[in-house]
Amino acid sequence: MTSFILKNGRIVDPSQDVDKIADLAIRDGRIAEIGDDLSDGPHDEILDLSGYVVAPGLIDLHAHVYGQGTAAEADALCGVGAGVTSLIDAGSAGLPEFDDLKESIISQCGTAVYSFLYNHWWPSGFESEEELSQDLHIEVDGLVDLAERFPEIVRGIKVAVMPPITRKYGLAPVEKGREAAQAAGLPMMLHVGDIGAPHLDATPREMTERALDLLAEGDVLTHLFCPLTGGLMDEKGMALPALKAAKDRGVIMDTAVGDYQFSWEAAERLLDQGFTPDVISSDAEVRPRTGPKEGVMVKDGRVTGERVASEMTLVEYMAFYFELGFDLPEILRLCTAAPARAAGIDDRAGDLKLGKPADISVLAVEEGAFRLTDVTGISRTGSKAFSPYLTIKNGQSYEPDSGPHPWGFSPPRLD
Repeated sequence: MTSFILKNGRIVDPSQDVDKIADLAIRDGRIAEIGDDLSDGPHDEILDLSGYVVAPGLIDLHAHVYGQGTAAEADALCGVGAGVTSLIDAGSAGLPEFDDLKESIISQCGTAVYSFLYNHWWPSGFESEEELSQDLHIEVDGLVDLAERFPEIVRGIKVAVMPPITRKYGLAPVEKGREAAQAAGLPMMLHVGDIGAPHLDATPREMTERALDLLAEGDVLTHLFCPLTGGLMDEKGMALPALKAAKDRGVIMDTAVGDYQFSWEAAERLLDQGFTPDVISSDAEVRPRTGPKEGVMVKDGRVTGERVASEMTLVEYMAFYFELGFDLPEILRLCTAAPARAAGIDDRAGDLKLGKPADISVLAVEEGAFRLTDVTGISRTGSKAFSPYLTIKNGQSYEPDSGPHPWGFSPPRLD
């Protein structure tokens, strides 16, 4: 279905400062008109969206969807079936896996999938005891060549500072990532926060700061509100000086919650110090489920268990930001126009400008009492939450999937 009219929805496009009740017409997969009481043509289908928010298609800047047999799960768990029209796979694949990523995931998904590629051979696992090696296997030229040949897919380089990697490589992946990103004219995304076996030594603050110093304007720092060792605050809860310097340089601050990377305490401390996120993302993990998570995922700054297939989606994480004081248009901006610019896809996504591809997320905004639990087990009660009602990608409509919870996509209700 490529020709229809969305009637009576609350159209919210933060990039154009639009927030009003109106109609939106789609023709041939593109946004044709926004106005009052649009007339239907002979081939139009009318969808009455009274009471729903009609927003630019949500964009998840940080997800993990590459893996054997995960194409269908990507659409259902964090893509068009979950209210998201575009997502960036953040380092699940590198040069060796790129062809498989392209053929088995990108070509199979209704969701637009892009990639920030990793640049090194992974240690044997997150339990790795491997020592610093001179045989580093870090790609530069191959990644630059791939980015030049597939600019529609490769949108950046993903690197990480955490014990299993720094124990083997030091900061060489970050240094070489900076080199590759600069040569390709793409951003680098830096992970901070010590995931991996808790018995491995925590990342020294000085190493985190050195990595932050390698970030340039337009690069992405991911896991802003991280409660882990190796994160962005000192032992007194003060932001590292290098974080302030990175922000001043124009580094993009991404939240990327996932299983390990958001605590109420870290969020409130950094917000109080002026570190407002530039992007909200999920860090959703789409892999064959190994069993439900039990207990808290982070204790005393270290992880307590292995990740499984994600049990929360971007729309659920968005509810946390109401509780942090963000309003609806600002939350939507951080999930639409802002990640579109960060990933360099704002020519095709992130707003509702006339003539653009019809990427639209129709969302219900529910009111009530919702339990919002961070990765350390601390809960707050929120009063609003989102859930997907309809997703339109390039003019094709998708009904929401069943959601990660028995009740759907919203946080657990307390009422």
